[in-house]
Amino acid sequence: SASDEALRWIANSSVEGASTSFMGMFNPMLTANMGVPSGSEEDYVDVRWLSPDDAQLRWMVGLSSFEFHYESQVFSQYTGIAYPGLGLQDLINGGMEFLPRRRSDQTADATGLYGSVSYDINDRTTVSAEARFQREEQVTLDVLSGNRVVLETESFQPRFAINHTLNDNWSIYGQIAQGTNPARGNPQMIDPVVQAATEAAFAAGAITYTADQFTKTAEEELTNYEFGI
Repeated sequence: SASDEALRWIANSSVEGASTSFMGMFNPMLTANMGVPSGSEEDYVDVRWLSPDDAQLRWMVGLSSFEFHYESQVFSQYTGIAYPGLGLQDLINGGMEFLPRRRSDQTADATGLYGSVSYDINDRTTVSAEARFQREEQVTLDVLSGNRVVLETESFQPRFAINHTLNDNWSIYGQIAQGTNPARGNPQMIDPVVQAATEAAFAAGAITYTADQFTKTAEEELTNYEFGI
């Protein structure tokens, strides 16, 4: 049963803590059973203006707004929370409440302006061009330490396509498009303890990166070419 399995996980009381946690920190929790409960909320609004779809030249203009909130907690001994009747607080935590090792909170607000134009060269061939300008602000917060990283990303994403109908059953197409993955923040890496540990490891030659390199990840850009039939 789940209860028997949980007790088996924490029954290894003779095992000493080992340096197996992140950045080599000492872990006295014996056998851990991790849990990461999380939840998210999002709101999306999109408004578009369209031309008649039976015209030779067609256009579309739109405005979008996207709000996203995500929060998560990391527990080393989540079984004690999921199954309070086991009494694990008394068995392995001195009667104290199990608290999360880490709590993160992420909020993103993105606003985009976009549009497209399509033109029928003839009854078989259509060309189109699309573009989107987007601005995103993201706040990533480490709740326990209060450290936060605020990032803003602005991007322009064009797309060009052509479609040609061969017959009633077959058509060929080609397109080129660019996309952007916004920058991301990692507030754990600005914690003074993590900064000091990383600097010491870097100075000793044990690692080849610094904490600042992982405080944020730069935005990623992608160019996609696609042809098909």
